[in-house]
Amino acid sequence: MLTVTMRTFFLSIILMFCILPIHSQVQRHFYHLDNTNGLINNEVNCVYRDKIGYAWIATSNGVDRYDGSRFKHYFSNYSDSVWLSNISEIKEDALGNLWLKRNYINYYVVYNRKRDNFYKHFMLYLKDNDISMPANPLKMEVDLSGNLWFLYDKAVKYYNFRNKQTKSFAIAGTNDIKFSRDMAYCLLGNGMICKISLHNNSMEFDASFAAICKRHSYRDFYLYVDRQNEMWIYSKWEIGVYYYENN
Repeated sequence: MLTVTMRTFFLSIILMFCILPIHSQVQRHFYHLDNTNGLINNEVNCVYRDKIGYAWIATSNGVDRYDGSRFKHYFSNYSDSVWLSNISEIKEDALGNLWLKRNYINYYVVYNRKRDNFYKHFMLYLKDNDISMPANPLKMEVDLSGNLWFLYDKAVKYYNFRNKQTKSFAIAGTNDIKFSRDMAYCLLGNGMICKISLHNNSMEFDASFAAICKRHSYRDFYLYVDRQNEMWIYSKWEIGVYYYENN
């Protein structure tokens, strides 16, 4: 016969299995947006959701703003040289304005949220906001605080919207730039990495990956910085991925 202790044990086991959750596949409902219900074009290059909550959908024939139920269409204005076809990236600055980059070329138009229209060239936007920058940067980026960064042949330049200050860093040949909350990471063409403190603007150079590049003749690489501030470097030239752990 079962003792009281054994009966209690077996009863506990039975109860445990009774209250275990039953695992099942999650069924989610996907909504389909295409040109039959409002989307400009079915060939979509990128999607961005802004701070207000609008979804911006860049297609091969223009850009849509979607509020969850309705679309607003924005088309290229050829007479004013505003090109909104084949947008590959959308970024948002600290003022809530959007920077749109076209595929394969270093061409940016800026959406002015207050006016609900586009600057045909980002330099006009900078001029309207009293931001002094040289023309023709190799690349521009927006950091996690919405501030602007411009890469040039011999310098990296930075504009802070909060204090309205511009900084210039003598860093030549920057291929890519990425950000954490307190640091900007510049990846140079020779593999050198420059870390810029966003608190005191100090610079620190790291030659670890440059030595690897020299040994293997690597070139044309890109940078990703994850939430742990660890760097991932990759290229289309079949080098795989290199990553750097912060110990």
